[in-house]
Amino acid sequence: MRKFLPGITFLGLMALAAPSSTASIDMSMIAFGTTYAEPGQEYQFYNLVTNKGTEPITSLTYTQSMEGYEDRSFTIEFLPIEGGAKQYVAISAVAPDEVDVTVAAKIKVTAINGVAVNKNAVSGKISTLPFVPVHRPVIEDYTGTWCQFCPRGYVAIEGVHRDYPGKVLCVAYHNGDPMALTTFDRPQTISGYPTLKLNRDATNASASSVGISAIRTYNTVATASVTMDACEWLDPDHSEAYAKATVEFANLVSAGECKIEFVLIEDGLTGTTASWSQVNKFSGAAAEWADPLWDIFTKGDKKVAGLEFNDVCIANTLKSGSGFTASVPETAARTPISFEFTFKGIDKIKEYGSASKYILQNPDKCHIAAILTNGSSQTVINCDWAPVA
Repeated sequence: MRKFLPGITFLGLMALAAPSSTASIDMSMIAFGTTYAEPGQEYQFYNLVTNKGTEPITSLTYTQSMEGYEDRSFTIEFLPIEGGAKQYVAISAVAPDEVDVTVAAKIKVTAINGVAVNKNAVSGKISTLPFVPVHRPVIEDYTGTWCQFCPRGYVAIEGVHRDYPGKVLCVAYHNGDPMALTTFDRPQTISGYPTLKLNRDATNASASSVGISAIRTYNTVATASVTMDACEWLDPDHSEAYAKATVEFANLVSAGECKIEFVLIEDGLTGTTASWSQVNKFSGAAAEWADPLWDIFTKGDKKVAGLEFNDVCIANTLKSGSGFTASVPETAARTPISFEFTFKGIDKIKEYGSASKYILQNPDKCHIAAILTNGSSQTVINCDWAPVA
């Protein structure tokens, strides 16, 4: 006669022997290093969340603990993270009340999608400074519809908008197609198409990871704030658009140390002629990285028609003869300084190569960005943008 251990059934032994299945709801985060905030303020930083379960994750409840402070509880919601996927998520936190201190902190998740869990806490530090502007990144895409590899940039930037809505400024500079306008100058010289730039760094950004690289900018300290104060059409014909931005520096800057520019950007551009169709190297091929947005191209034709092109630069103040003075004068620390500009003749900007078609298709889908850069290195310091109201 077979004997079994007391209290353990045959089915129980089978369960012990069977490999454990993946939990339907599970996740993990990583240690978050040092984040920066102004004293006593609620702020956000980004942490990488991995869905280790099978069900999509759409919300987290967690407790923030800091040495010497009461625990705080937060619930955040975000776009679904599918099973097995990873995504950077904006984590809300509160900074210590004192200035110029660094405090050890922990984040412990207590619920996933409203279901109570008991997860190990992740650690980091919160450091306070008297001035911590939101640090917004800039992704710039040098592209053209004739470029067979340029779908990489299209997928990358559309993915950034989906995953980090309203967090990253994206600008597309077109070449050799109907959006290659004479009303803007490109901010940098490039060696080929497509080229993606992140914050105008010397190196080119990887299309597959540019979004993740960009969002990490939020966790770093900016040396200046940029705020769009006004952004509006001045007439019913949409011929003129006025923009005003204010910059505030953490420290004294000398004359010419920094530069400012305005960029007029339009979304939702489409066309029916052949030059609007995106030449596509990826027809019938494998996607270069995992993203359902690739289906447009991997399952599409060698020329993809009917695309909507977003983030298209239709004018900027870098254009020679714009009349805008880009150089920032000497400015004392924490002294706001304002800049303004009016784009004119917008309703008369024609598609490149056309004598009759205008590029202003969607006045309600235009926005203006103010970009602050280092005067010598050209790298982006910070930016802000707003819809043209």
